Amino acid sequence: MAKRIDTSAHRKNRNYGPSVFLRRVLWASAAVLFRLSHRRTGPPQIGYVGNLAAEWIDWLNIREMVQRQPSAEFTFWGPLPKEYQSKPNLAAILEMPNCVFPGLTSPSDIIEACADIDVWLLCFKAKRVLGRPVNSPKMLEYLATGKTVVGSWLEAYQDSELVSLADEGRADKTPALLDHVLGQLDKFNSVDLMRRRREFALAHSYDRHLDQILSLIGSAPGRDPLP
Repeated sequence: MAKRIDTSAHRKNRNYGPSVFLRRVLWASAAVLFRLSHRRTGPPQIGYVGNLAAEWIDWLNIREMVQRQPSAEFTFWGPLPKEYQSKPNLAAILEMPNCVFPGLTSPSDIIEACADIDVWLLCFKAKRVLGRPVNSPKMLEYLATGKTVVGSWLEAYQDSELVSLADEGRADKTPALLDHVLGQLDKFNSVDLMRRRREFALAHSYDRHLDQILSLIGSAPGRDPLP
């Protein structure tokens, strides 16, 4: 049986970057894609992937989410901070029985495990984000799975039907947003919305943008096409 909390990994992993994870999700096997599109029975599954030591993570509101949804299961993939005991909200979440912290995990293993995730979290403290909270590469990773996202306000997604974000400056509303989404999972994870999320992620993927840039460079006046 896997450990509920793995505090052994605090190092960085060069194969753990967002571009790697996004590619793995977009080109996942047919079996994984089938699981992503067909919800299994059981309690709602909530997920987060990333560096859990990041200072911008909004553990206060995540803690309230966990408390308000005792029947849901929360999984947080990523390395914990070395001094996690000094972060009261994170320390409290670590003690909650409906939370799992697998530690640093390879993208391929996460993709296999996250096929059952119903909702992804992207909750952050806007004041700790450099500049305004405009966009996040993590959003594309989540959307690539087809599943909905609940989180703090992001300018790039403020009018998007693909995600459920709090209004600007109202991160305190994210727990209620999660309640609302979990109450209508079939609506928020409809076949049509999941398809549109994956299409959006594919259209905005790093590789696709790189191809467009290289194409423009190759077709620029005075330049030979790239091989």
